[in-house]
Amino acid sequence: VVQRSQNSLSRALGNMETLRLTAALSLKRAENNHQIAVNNLDQLKNDTVPNKIKQEEGDIANLEKDVALADKNLNAYNQLRELGFVSDVEVLREGAKRAKTVHTIEMTKARLAAYKKYEKYDLISNMALTVEEAKVDIEKTKATNIADFRDSNATISTQRKTLELEMERLEDLNEQMAATKIYAPSDGTVVYFAESYKEYGPIQDGARVHRGRNLIKLPKTKSLKVKLNVPQSKRRQLEKGMDALVYVERVALPGTLTVLANTV
Repeated sequence: VVQRSQNSLSRALGNMETLRLTAALSLKRAENNHQIAVNNLDQLKNDTVPNKIKQEEGDIANLEKDVALADKNLNAYNQLRELGFVSDVEVLREGAKRAKTVHTIEMTKARLAAYKKYEKYDLISNMALTVEEAKVDIEKTKATNIADFRDSNATISTQRKTLELEMERLEDLNEQMAATKIYAPSDGTVVYFAESYKEYGPIQDGARVHRGRNLIKLPKTKSLKVKLNVPQSKRRQLEKGMDALVYVERVALPGTLTVLANTV
């Protein structure tokens, strides 16, 4: 569980770094879009629209020159017709060219007037709106980034707290595991049974035990007393305070001779 919590925290920290890079890129992209929109608006005002008007006005001027030339040609053809050098068809053809050019001039002037009155302002207005939208997008990106950072920081904080709690739990479990090793207060020989387990017998593997309950009886070896019968012939060899060794099942227990009875 602790390892999973550490992995989750590492993942949250990694997500924060990824978010930081993504947020910076998003903001840069929004600012770039805004700059492009500003440049397009400036180009539209100072280049595209004026050049469009100049182009149309130049076309009209050239067409008007064509009309003037057509007038001269038509006048010349009328004179040549009177002299019999050209036919009526050729005169009509030149008149048709002139009329077509005049019509083109009228249409171009109408189109230019409409462009100046409507289309120019629509183009500029739409591009200005694009600039404002790009500016709003920058602010939205900033707000989104702030919210995402808050969420990411909250996730990291939660993961850190979770990890701290799991570490505390792990430490508590380690303490409990250490407490499962039960040590006697002193060396000695186990003597069954503890009073609370007399009816059940010795503690078996897997038995349930409780805090504060006696598991085994372990008398202190220094308090044990041994009574021995000594042959009369050995009486003179014994004195109080002598060291003694008592062998019990091949185990030597050290002791001291403290009492000598009158009858041995």
